[in-house]
Amino acid sequence: MERKSRQPGQSKAGFTLVESILSLFVVSIMVALLVGLASTRDVNRRAAQRSQAAALADEEINALRRLDFTLLTDQTNCVTPSNCPFKNVLYNAGRWAVVADGTAPSQPNALELALASGFTNTQSGQLQFPAGTYGDATFTVQVKVATDSVSNSNPSLGWAVGMTLRSRDAANGYRLRFAENDAAGVLTDLDTVAAGVQNVYLEKIAGGSATPLGSTNVTLAKGTWYTLEAAITGTSPVSFTIKVDGTTVLTSSDSSSPYASGSTALIGWNDVHALVDDVQDGSGTWNFDGSTELPLAWVRLGLNDLPDSTPTTLNDNGTVEIVPYPQPSSVDLKKVTVTVGWVQKNTTQTYTTTSLIGKSELGL
Repeated sequence: MERKSRQPGQSKAGFTLVESILSLFVVSIMVALLVGLASTRDVNRRAAQRSQAAALADEEINALRRLDFTLLTDQTNCVTPSNCPFKNVLYNAGRWAVVADGTAPSQPNALELALASGFTNTQSGQLQFPAGTYGDATFTVQVKVATDSVSNSNPSLGWAVGMTLRSRDAANGYRLRFAENDAAGVLTDLDTVAAGVQNVYLEKIAGGSATPLGSTNVTLAKGTWYTLEAAITGTSPVSFTIKVDGTTVLTSSDSSSPYASGSTALIGWNDVHALVDDVQDGSGTWNFDGSTELPLAWVRLGLNDLPDSTPTTLNDNGTVEIVPYPQPSSVDLKKVTVTVGWVQKNTTQTYTTTSLIGKSELGL
């Protein structure tokens, strides 16, 4: 039998055993590298989230030290965050971004609170004004509620936008909301105690409970830009003047344990999709033009930046337990335990720190 010889330059068909083993080795190395990269990414993410949790816990400890000792009331049985909420801090929440909008009063950009899902009869977004703490001030914003915002046949469940005023934290401060009430008959009644439809609603929040300070009825429709203004002055009492498109629609006051100062924030309610422009706080104006990034002055880390299993519940990643120390009858010293939790790969992670705070408001 004649055996054919391979000519020079002619390729050899198939793989030899050595080539096959080498190929498998190369593939296994690539797989190992990919697995290693994924593992490193997970480790880095976990470390970053733990660092964020530690920073939030430390911020709360420092905020409690600044709080008058008489306001450091006991918080125990911290099974749920609502039993033991953070005190004396206010956080951003919701999906805020700078977007292009050719209809904005100051083009080409506007600030957007994106439409989300799952928020029903509750706050869906919050973004603090940059200065942090305000006393007497006038706040003006241009607002348009997008047409895809949620309307509802139930008058208490339509969209709303507005501001918090002189807020100490999520459970203490003033809240102003403007809701849907348009010529087509779509109504949102925020003050169900008052007769008729009241879609501009000012209230005081104390310890998480709301007390009405005033309400009125104004036509507000989706797809239209409005100028909303809130002026707040004084301390005994605190006085409010609320305007829509330059016209005063509501005046009110609070003389019962009024708030002298605090944070101001834009808020969205009930799954609203809102666009904001030309925000003013008396010291500056932000039109969000010149960059597609949220201005750094408006960015801050908050509890809602950590992932959890309840994305439509705000401020629920942190608890602070406050108890007398060292005895239940002690009146000069409190032990505070701050816990921040988050979810990573369906597993709950926590960071906890403890401190003592005395009447001198210095850690002991």
